[in-house]
Amino acid sequence: MFCKNCGNQLKEDSKFCRGCGTPVVKKSNLVAEENCNSRDVESSPPPSIVVPEKKNGWLKYLFIGVAALCAVGAGLWFFTSKEDQENKKVTEMEEAIEVGQAINNSWLVGTWEEIDYGMAPAELTINSDGTFRIQYIRSGVDGTYTIAGNNLILKGKIYSASHEVDEDGGVVVNENDFSESLTIVNNTLEGWKKVAVDNEGSESVAKIGVYSVLRQTYFHNEADAETVRRAFLIEDDEVYVEKISNGFGYVRYTNNQGRVTTGWLKMVDLAVW
Repeated sequence: MFCKNCGNQLKEDSKFCRGCGTPVVKKSNLVAEENCNSRDVESSPPPSIVVPEKKNGWLKYLFIGVAALCAVGAGLWFFTSKEDQENKKVTEMEEAIEVGQAINNSWLVGTWEEIDYGMAPAELTINSDGTFRIQYIRSGVDGTYTIAGNNLILKGKIYSASHEVDEDGGVVVNENDFSESLTIVNNTLEGWKKVAVDNEGSESVAKIGVYSVLRQTYFHNEADAETVRRAFLIEDDEVYVEKISNGFGYVRYTNNQGRVTTGWLKMVDLAVW
């Protein structure tokens, strides 16, 4: 056995080197020490794994719940909005169909006179824009019409003169709801006949002067049926026609209190005095 430090030969029972004084470590002791260290390592417990504690886990569920509610709300809004749009389209289509029916039935547009109604038949004027007017002796109707199957549906307001006088001396007009259905048979209105008015012919023979009102007739702002006003005259009223155009006469009417009203009236509602 030799010293590991200086290489001097040692005796078997030497505890240190006599040449350099280095302690002698026998092989058996070294193996025992290594085995001891090995056992210590094997017997020591493995290091513990520290798992971080979960905190505020309820926040995650709260966020999930809020997100779910938002998704459900968005879905309901989408489907509700889509349904409203579809309903609106259906309504618009139905209205378009009704107006289209009125315009396409050109035979309907014009003036109609009630059949077998004595000396003062009602006069019905159908316009292409979906509006109508009915003139009776002492009342009139303004409104809109639609076609449903074989029926012409009239809805509007009926105006009638009362015996009362307002502050300006004018006649008080009563207003009420009006609704009536006329039957369509072979492109004609049952109980009514179409009136053909030759405006040019009427103008050529008409004269300026005093006229008597044949039946209730409405004033117009211009010589055009679309410019009708609410003011009207009744049977036996007298007017002075100043000029004539397009089947209308520009008249001047003076009531019993001296109030003057001017405007255009239909010549078919007037007769030479």
